[in-house]
Amino acid sequence: MRRDDDPKATTPFPLYPVSNGEWMPKGPTKKQLATMKLVAEETEKQARRHGMSRAQFLRTAAGTATAFWVMNHVHGLAQTGDAAVLPVRKEQ
Repeated sequence: MRRDDDPKATTPFPLYPVSNGEWMPKGPTKKQLATMKLVAEETEKQARRHGMSRAQFLRTAAGTATAFWVMNHVHGLAQTGDAAVLPVRKEQ
């Protein structure tokens, strides 16, 4: 079971290569660590807004969309439209 303060528990999916038990990949890059930190901060904020724990929020579609939004932001990509790699738009 992963703890909430485990860096791997801060995103709904891995942001860097993980081991399959046969080989050990390099650790995360500075950009990947920054992305994980921003995802953790934003999902914590959204989880509180919805009255749930960050771990619960990360298991929702909104948690995944938040991670996509942060990844777009960190990599300087458009959030919406044809130029967006992982399109995310705010719902009212």
